[in-house]
Amino acid sequence: AVGTSCANGLGCGPGTLVCASSDTCQQGASAGAACSATSPCAQGLSCAGGTCRRPPATAGAACDAELGCQLGAGVYCDPATRMCTAFSLAPAGQMCGVVSGRLVGCSNASCEGAMGLTTPGTCTAYAGDNAPCNTADGPQCQAPAECIPTSGAAGAGTCRIPGAMTCP
Repeated sequence: AVGTSCANGLGCGPGTLVCASSDTCQQGASAGAACSATSPCAQGLSCAGGTCRRPPATAGAACDAELGCQLGAGVYCDPATRMCTAFSLAPAGQMCGVVSGRLVGCSNASCEGAMGLTTPGTCTAYAGDNAPCNTADGPQCQAPAECIPTSGAAGAGTCRIPGAMTCP
């Protein structure tokens, strides 16, 4: 609901609400509307130059760091060429991040250990429900499950769906 907290990665759930810089859920601004950190754009839009705009979705389209490209369409904004460039997906166990100058994501896995544009990481398979997880070092949980903290190492926990009951 509008005004509810989205702090600590809680998000605003499905629909048209977005998390503002105040860590509260707000109705996202539509394409062409004014935007800022306190008045964010609706999902799928980017705030560029103070106006909500739809990022390009095709490889070869011009882009900039502020507007970007539509990751959901399989393209990212290459900072060197300022063009939307297709990215690839690697399976668990393969390199991810920036590999040989190209962005590589993970298919059904999370990219662990990648550091900016210089150090690639490794795709790590998601942990299943009730399996051990670690928010710092991986493995991460398969959505919608979350890594619920347990005692021990920092970031360590167990993958569980929030609010789900556990049967004995």
